[in-house]
Amino acid sequence: YAWLSATICGEAVDWAGAAALAAHGRWTEIPAGFLNLFTLWQAALLRLGFQTATAAVLSSWLPALALLLPVTWLARRLFNPAAGWLAGLFCIFHPRLMEYSTNGFEVSLFLLAFASAIAFLTAMTLRPGLLAAAGCGGAFAVCCSLQPETLLAAVLGSLAVLCWPAVRGPGQGAGAPPRAGAVLAKAVLACWLVLGAALGLYAGLCQVAARQPVLRLAGFGLTAAHSPRLDPRAAARELYGQGAAAPPDTARPESTPAGMAEMARGITRNLFYNLERLPGILLTPAPLFALLLLLLLGRRALFAPANLPLLLMLLFPLATYMLFGIEPRRLIPVLVPLQVFGAAGLLALSDYLRRDSRLPGLLPALVAVVLGISVALSVWRGTDLERQQQLHRDLAGWLARNVDRTTAITGCGYGFISTTGFLSGHPVVPRIWTGDPSQLQRFTDERGLRWLILYESFLRKANPELLPVLDGELPGFERVFEARDHAGFRAQVYRRVE
Repeated sequence: YAWLSATICGEAVDWAGAAALAAHGRWTEIPAGFLNLFTLWQAALLRLGFQTATAAVLSSWLPALALLLPVTWLARRLFNPAAGWLAGLFCIFHPRLMEYSTNGFEVSLFLLAFASAIAFLTAMTLRPGLLAAAGCGGAFAVCCSLQPETLLAAVLGSLAVLCWPAVRGPGQGAGAPPRAGAVLAKAVLACWLVLGAALGLYAGLCQVAARQPVLRLAGFGLTAAHSPRLDPRAAARELYGQGAAAPPDTARPESTPAGMAEMARGITRNLFYNLERLPGILLTPAPLFALLLLLLLGRRALFAPANLPLLLMLLFPLATYMLFGIEPRRLIPVLVPLQVFGAAGLLALSDYLRRDSRLPGLLPALVAVVLGISVALSVWRGTDLERQQQLHRDLAGWLARNVDRTTAITGCGYGFISTTGFLSGHPVVPRIWTGDPSQLQRFTDERGLRWLILYESFLRKANPELLPVLDGELPGFERVFEARDHAGFRAQVYRRVE
C-alpha cells in the first residue's frame, strides 16, 4: 500500500515540520498544538538519518505494524488462537488502518498505545501483577501525551478493574480469593503511579525545552462560530482573513445559558455529522460479524466480564468524539475491538453453518470474501489519494525547477499550499482570505513574497470571490504556470511584477 499511495498531506505536513524543528533543537519555534510524543518520535527518526518524507511514513507505519501484537493477543486470550489469526488479518487489510499506517498522522501511534493499554488492562483483570500494571500505566501515559482526554478512559478502566471481583460470573468468580480486591487495588495504584510519573516527566521536559504546555485538552469547539468541515468559507475568513474576528454573539461562553444551548446544538450537529461518516470508517463486514457473535452465542459472548476493557476501547470514542468533535479520524480506535469481535463472530458463523450444511472449506471462503473486499477498497482509496496528490506533485516539480528552494511561496490554506511546499521543499505562508484581488498584492509586498498559488478547489469551497481571477487577470501578478487535478480543477502559479 505504501508503494501504491504514501501521501503526506494536510495536517501530516505540519507534524513533519514540527518534527524537523525538534530534530534541529528549535523547540521554541514549534507551533502550539504540534508538540507531543508523536513529534518527538518522528524527530528521533530524523536524527537517525531518514529523509523527511521517509521519516513521516515510518512514524505511522512502524506503530501500525506493532499494533498487531496487542490485537492478536487480545483475540487469542479472550476467544481462541484462530480468532487471533483472523483479527490480525482483518487489521492488516482494513482500508482505513492501511491508509493511516502510511500517511504520517499520529493515529497509528495512538492506536498502538490504546490497544496496548487495553491488553495490559485485560491482563490485570485476569492475573493481577506489577508488570501488567506498569505496562498499563505506561501505555495510558502515551495515550494521554497524544490525546489528553483519554485520561478519562484510564479512570474508567481502573474502575472496571476494581469492580472486577463483583462482576465476574459464577464460572469465573466462584471460589475467588478473598484478597482479590486488595490485589487488584494494589495493581491499580501501581498503574497510576507509573502513569503519573511518566506524564509528569514528559510534561516537565517539554516545558523546559519548548516552554509550552503539552497536556492540553483538545478544544471541541461546541460554541465556536464556524467549523472548517461544516462552513469552510466562513471558517477560512475567520482563520485567514486580515483582522478577522468572530462577532461577539457567535462565540458564547459555555457557562452562560446561551452558551449551554449552543453546546446542545453543537452536540446534536456533531452526532449527525459523525453518524453520516461512520460507515466510511467501518467499511468492512467485521462489525456485522460482531453482531452475529451476539446473535449466535448470546450476550455473554460479547459482554463477558473479561471483555470489559475491550468494550471500553469500543465505547469510549463513540461516547466522546462522536458527540464532542467533528473529526472522523478520532473514531478510528473503534476499529480495533470491532476486528477482534468480528473475528470471533466469523468463527461462530462458520461453526453454525458447518453444523447445518456440512460444507467443507466454509471458513476460508468467508475469510477470502472479507479480505477481498478489504483489498479492493484499499486499492480504490489508495488510487484516489494518489490522484489527489498528483496536482501537488506537478506544482512541486515546476517550483523545484524554477524557484530557488530558499524562496517562500504563498497560497491557499487548509493544507493546499503546505502540501505543495512539503513536496517541493519550499517554505510556505498561507495567503490572506479576501474578496478583493488587490489585497493580495498588498499582502505579498508587506511580507516580501514574490510567488503565489491559487487553487480552484479551495476557491470553490472557501473563497469563491476570487474565482473570476482564474479566467482573468490578477493585478500586480503574472500567471506563469497552470496545472489541473483529476477532476479538472486548476491550480495557477503567479509571479509578482512591478
